[in-house]
Amino acid sequence: GKGSVTIGATCDATGLDYGTYTADLTVTTNDPDEGTVIIPVTFTVADVIIPGAPTNVVTSVSGTDLVISWAVSADATSYDVYSSTEPYGTFTFETNVATNSYTTTYTASRKFWYVIAKN
Repeated sequence: GKGSVTIGATCDATGLDYGTYTADLTVTTNDPDEGTVIIPVTFTVADVIIPGAPTNVVTSVSGTDLVISWAVSADATSYDVYSSTEPYGTFTFETNVATNSYTTTYTASRKFWYVIAKN
């Protein structure tokens, strides 16, 4: 009968120069119709910049808005903002912003926030 299996493949950038590498991954199967399958692979090696963690996260109310702001993180290009109704609950992604603040409509429900710097 027909079946499938997930296989893992790992690329290792150790010792490689920056750039894009291509190769063909050859998978040999026991399927009489598809004995060998060739999968093209593209692997890009680039400089990874890890931004600093956001600090001084502050919430404030401005009219009907709730404003969450924080200190600018070194090397951050944007920030993911998450909220939860419980301090140790499940946090939900709210949005990604390019600046160091997020404004949303104020509600009376208490929320907890965290911010992740991205690059």
